[in-house]
Amino acid sequence: MFTSKTQASAVVPSIVPPDPLNRNRRVPVEVERHGVVVGARTVRVTDLQPALFTLAGNGSGTAVALHVNGSVNSADSPAVAGSIVVLYATGFGSTDPPSFDGVVASAPFPRPKSPVSVVIAGRPAEVLYVGSAPGLVAGLIQLNVRIPVETEANPITPIVVNVGSATSPPDVTLAVRAAIPQ
Repeated sequence: MFTSKTQASAVVPSIVPPDPLNRNRRVPVEVERHGVVVGARTVRVTDLQPALFTLAGNGSGTAVALHVNGSVNSADSPAVAGSIVVLYATGFGSTDPPSFDGVVASAPFPRPKSPVSVVIAGRPAEVLYVGSAPGLVAGLIQLNVRIPVETEANPITPIVVNVGSATSPPDVTLAVRAAIPQ
């Protein structure tokens, strides 16, 4: 769980059953502060709802993406086409082996049961790893992805993740620069 003055984020417990028929199943969520309910909302629960984490924290804009040296991808530090970036996501559904609420991910790392693909600038990207993020809370998914070498330089290159039949929001981007000629 994470909270700030303007945001509260939490992992949906696995005990909350998804709606396998996508009939708009809704569950109540309450936020308490010192034992007093300070906010309440009803949210929809689905089997799959992939989303990439973004630097703005609102699910759109620049993705939380790390270069292999651990630095953050940005317009000032774009990834080279053909290089590998590490992305973080959620909403990938059930895993094998199963994940457990509140547990820090450890080997063997749970992986999504549904097939996962990534599209960068309209091109399929090579997914090198998709599974629980080592050392982080269960439910947080890490993707290690190779940016297609043909990707043109663009500080707002679109990136989409497909999990089963579900697709992440389309307004997430990466900063990419052209591949270095060999």
